[in-house]
Amino acid sequence: MIRYALAPRWWFMHLVVAALFVGCIKLGLWQWDAGHVVDAEDSGLGGHLRNDIYAVQWWFFGAFGLWFWTRFLRDQKVADEEWQAEAARESAESPDSLTS
Repeated sequence: MIRYALAPRWWFMHLVVAALFVGCIKLGLWQWDAGHVVDAEDSGLGGHLRNDIYAVQWWFFGAFGLWFWTRFLRDQKVADEEWQAEAARESAESPDSLTS
């Protein structure tokens, strides 16, 4: 699986997924920090809790994106292997190989 995932055809998407993951982590950290800034207008716990939940939600989005990407690569590898097996079967069954 590692060799398949490191093929050059996936490099760009690896960079995109990595950038989105880092973005989600940074947004979660920003949301966490925003919830812990002392605000004179909102001295209650509600604002902090809401921002903390949003921060965890951003981190969950990042983890889900990584999970989805690995799942996509695994499914794509299976599809490519099936396609190669089908192409090999069709090649073996071609009319040229049947004439003997």
